[in-house]
Amino acid sequence: MRILIHDARLVAPMDDARRRLPGGFVIVDGEQIEAVGTGDPPPGRVDRRIDARGKVVLPGLVNTHHHLPQTLTRNVPRVQEAPLFRWLVELYEVWRGNAPNSTRPRTRARVLVRVRALKKGSPISGLPSAIAASGTDRANRAPCPTTGGGCGA
Repeated sequence: MRILIHDARLVAPMDDARRRLPGGFVIVDGEQIEAVGTGDPPPGRVDRRIDARGKVVLPGLVNTHHHLPQTLTRNVPRVQEAPLFRWLVELYEVWRGNAPNSTRPRTRARVLVRVRALKKGSPISGLPSAIAASGTDRANRAPCPTTGGGCGA
């Protein structure tokens, strides 16, 4: 499927040139970022158009900073509007698993975050423990642009 994300307030391709493209577009073909730019996108078949007016688009961005256990406690009513310190103190026992060396909540959170990211189309990096356990980080890599020098090319 070829997708055109167009008319973005700003496209920041995260490339070595640190370009900022106001009014930009991104073309994604399958799992690859095919092109980024401003003005009229290159001609070709488009299966889906996404109007990005008012949005900032970060093609190729991989979220590498996680607080995975917090995913399980996003909507706990007693601390929903709490100041930061109270929020941290009240939820710390949940995040650490309610017992020393318990990994069950952290494991559940890791799975939940990955499922949510897949559903939203948002790539995330793996945790060091997950990478070590699997022996690979291949499943955690985001597609990089085929042109334009993004993703360290």
